[in-house]
Amino acid sequence: KNIINLILSLQLLWLLPIIYKFNKDVFKRSIDIALFILAFVFLIQLVGFYSFGEYLDVLKMVNNLEKGSKFMAYNSWAGQTGINLIRPTSIFNEPGTYCSYSFILLALSYLHHKSFTRLHMFVIITFFLSLSAFGIVIAIISSIYWFYNEFKIRFLNKNGVLKFIIFLSPIMFITYDLI
Repeated sequence: KNIINLILSLQLLWLLPIIYKFNKDVFKRSIDIALFILAFVFLIQLVGFYSFGEYLDVLKMVNNLEKGSKFMAYNSWAGQTGINLIRPTSIFNEPGTYCSYSFILLALSYLHHKSFTRLHMFVIITFFLSLSAFGIVIAIISSIYWFYNEFKIRFLNKNGVLKFIIFLSPIMFITYDLI
């Protein structure tokens, strides 16, 4: 089964430059669609677990694996917060893997749009919610970059810095003990 996945992946890799060459618009829209699907599955897993107590393990369903995703948060986090935390993975095995692949798509999408969209902000929020150290760092860096580029003029004054600190403070407070 792994060899079949490898062959299919290599075929797709071979087709990407051809698709981009002949239809750039479809290629660029496909990046946004893929980004939306990954983030939407992530959100369904998060909301589904906290609403119904069930985790939608897409990886286990698709690959018929016994183990499935590594979505449960560490026991120490549950002890510290009193909440049974999860780390949604979307279609991947680990939350960090979700953040890695999604970040690549996020960067490509940003290069296409040349500004941050609502989809980009949604994905950055999922990075924070993933409780992945890598995801949180990438989300913070992306937020700083977004604030700086979108609000250059306003960011340089005291009010801009204050708004930025207010934006990041709750996120840092929540995630500080969890990292």
